[in-house]
Amino acid sequence: MQLPLAAILSTLCIVGTAAADVLDDSLSFGHRSPRKNPVAYRDGSLKAFPVHQQFMQQAEWTVEFQFRATGPERGGGNLQLWYTKDSHSTSSIYTVGRFDGLVLVVDTYGGQGGSIRGFLNDGQTEYKDIHNVDSLVFGHCRYAYRNLGRLTKLQVKHTATALEVTVDEKACFRSDKIQLPTNHRFGVSAASAETPDAFEAFKFLVRASGAGAGAAAEAHALPAVPAPGPHAGSDSSGHAAALPSSGGSVDEPLRALQTQLSSVALDLSKMHATLHELMATATGRHHELLSSSPSHSHDDTAHQVLALLAPRLAALETQLHAIEREVGDGRDAHQLHLHDLHDTLHDQHSTLMTHLPHTVLHALTTRAPRFAPAAAAYLALILVLVQIALAAAYMLYRRKRAEGAKKFL
Repeated sequence: MQLPLAAILSTLCIVGTAAADVLDDSLSFGHRSPRKNPVAYRDGSLKAFPVHQQFMQQAEWTVEFQFRATGPERGGGNLQLWYTKDSHSTSSIYTVGRFDGLVLVVDTYGGQGGSIRGFLNDGQTEYKDIHNVDSLVFGHCRYAYRNLGRLTKLQVKHTATALEVTVDEKACFRSDKIQLPTNHRFGVSAASAETPDAFEAFKFLVRASGAGAGAAAEAHALPAVPAPGPHAGSDSSGHAAALPSSGGSVDEPLRALQTQLSSVALDLSKMHATLHELMATATGRHHELLSSSPSHSHDDTAHQVLALLAPRLAALETQLHAIEREVGDGRDAHQLHLHDLHDTLHDQHSTLMTHLPHTVLHALTTRAPRFAPAAAAYLALILVLVQIALAAAYMLYRRKRAEGAKKFL
């Protein structure tokens, strides 16, 4: 009995890629040929895209959903991608009751041009009875998906270590605390607002990952062993190998080969999980390094310097206020001294002007019997000079006072 070499190589290739993603044809649509007329809804009511009745048997999988949303400037609506135990593809996140699984909502929540949000339920929460459903979101990101003129690719990846959502090859959100069960269904639904958007679905691809996916693909890909014929020892091409006929069957070598390939696939799956853990560790380390980067240390140093300078600046301000008070007090004392000097000079001038002529006249009339005309003229000149000197002294005082007032303004 002979087994064609091409069949063996095909088996090796399929099973050897057990750790890679395998497209599940029964859960996918739009992958064989592009849709000329994609599923589209524009009437503003709630509609459902094709719902798959098959259950997802694998624990690790990747979903790729390509869609397009168009509408007027103030249009609205939402798009839901479901992975639930029961079918909820005729509901939106605001009208669904209890569900067990995951739902991703694409809408214009928050008025930021668009967002992608994730919701979970274990079958215990009645969503339609909750007043603020938006508070139950566990992950979200902003993404303007409307009127792009191209398709939007939304991808959800579930592994043994994390649940990751990306949009157009850019990370949206990720969680390493979520593990979804198997035997759930996929579905998509769309609901429009008063001014409706048009949602068009082009592709929905489901790929299984891990060793289980490879084993399933291998089970479907193994060729049937041909029955022995009259020319079982060789073929005309010369590329067939004769397998030992001891034991009466070729099942034992194939079974051993399948066992070895399954072991290799399991090892590859473990390596894949280890790589995810290493990536998570590296990401955490990266965030730690960013938090302790020099920019943060510079900011801390600046805050410390400001904290040290603050008391010194306060002390300097206190000293400046004290100097200002002293200058003000000195200026007031100087003004008071000038006023006293002015009053003294005014009193002296008044005294001289009032009493001096009478005193001189009395002295001349009582104590000097006679005065010559020259002596009288000389005495009068002295009086005039004294008056001029007093006037000059008073004018000098006024000028000094005026100059002093300008100096301390």
